[in-house]
Amino acid sequence: MSRIEKMSILGVRSFGIEDKDKQIITFFSPLTILVGPNGAGKTTIIECLKYICTGDFPPGTKGNTFVHDPKNRLKEIEHNLSKIMKLDNEIKALDSRKKQMEKDNSELEEKMEKVFQGTDEQLNDLYHNHQRTVREKERKLVDCHRELEKLNKESRLLNQEKSELLVEQGRLQLQADRHQEHIRARDSLIQSLATQLELDGFERGPFSERQIKNFHKLVKERQEGEAKTANQLMNDFAEKETLKQKQIDEIRDKKTGLGRIIELKSEILNKKQNELKNVKYELQQLEGSSDRILELDQELIKAERELSKAEKNSNVETLKWK
Repeated sequence: MSRIEKMSILGVRSFGIEDKDKQIITFFSPLTILVGPNGAGKTTIIECLKYICTGDFPPGTKGNTFVHDPKNRLKEIEHNLSKIMKLDNEIKALDSRKKQMEKDNSELEEKMEKVFQGTDEQLNDLYHNHQRTVREKERKLVDCHRELEKLNKESRLLNQEKSELLVEQGRLQLQADRHQEHIRARDSLIQSLATQLELDGFERGPFSERQIKNFHKLVKERQEGEAKTANQLMNDFAEKETLKQKQIDEIRDKKTGLGRIIELKSEILNKKQNELKNVKYELQQLEGSSDRILELDQELIKAERELSKAEKNSNVETLKWK
């Protein structure tokens, strides 16, 4: 059965995208408990486990809100850079308007001094009108200066942000290149696993999200099939083991019975051997008696012969005496 021992997280939700922000989660057997305050990333770890096992993003996300995509960050940097360029153009336009207003004012004063001829009252009215016009233009000029200072301040801030964004762009470009390398490594691993598992349709990368989901689905189905086959084999093995244990128990019982029979037969054999010894002993005694009987028979025959001979001799002597 497959199991995950470690998982590395980089650039997901609250986990940073720098190498120093990489977090390695180690899983223990048989149970791993995640403990931490709100926002520590406990749910993110579970979502990452689901993503690497199934390829599915968490509910309510489209990928870019779950994984930090360098492409989205680059688009944001380009938008900020275009905003900075627009502010630069506005500052240049305000500078041009300021210079034009100063030039118009000086030309108007020169023209009034050279061309105007009239009474003192007319000149005074014209002067007051001119003063009002000048004050109005000065007020507009002050407003323009204020706006220009404000825009200069914003420009400095935006230039600083531009520099930071350029650095960020370079770093994100490096991250994007690294991300592409990871994608190529992932595609290569998918091709290798597809070749080993004899899965069709994964001979050439890069792979789309649909292909990756399909690959995860096929691998999961293959794992489930192999797990089912392994469980069936284990069940068959358990049944065979039970049957073999039953046969062993029967053989053990037969062995115990045979041992008892052997003991009984051994006892009977010992009794027979003892009886045989007794019979042999009796036979030996009978053989000794038989030899004695033969000797007595021979002595008896000898005595009969002698008696017969004595009788013959005694008859002869009697006849002779007669």
